[in-house]
Amino acid sequence: MALSRVRCAGAPAPPSNLHVTSNRSDVVVVSWAASVTRRASYVLEAAARDRPDALTTNLGRHTSYTASGIQPGTYDVRVRAKNLCGTSGPSNDLVVVVE
Repeated sequence: MALSRVRCAGAPAPPSNLHVTSNRSDVVVVSWAASVTRRASYVLEAAARDRPDALTTNLGRHTSYTASGIQPGTYDVRVRAKNLCGTSGPSNDLVVVVE
């Protein structure tokens, strides 16, 4: 059985137009425009400003993420696209304030 080779043209372009909506104080919906690269999956990175550790979660091919039960604080949020050839630079960064 022959193995197929993946032709890599480099990492995908970063996602764009990252934005946040919320209808409650403890629910945050983050969404973005898909990378123009086909077959990209997405990684959400979020960190509270008063804590050094960051949440990193692989979202597959979804272009939005809903988080509930968010603790009050200020968070830095961004998304990266990835495929078999690599991981993009970050999307625009957002500052999310949960009260």
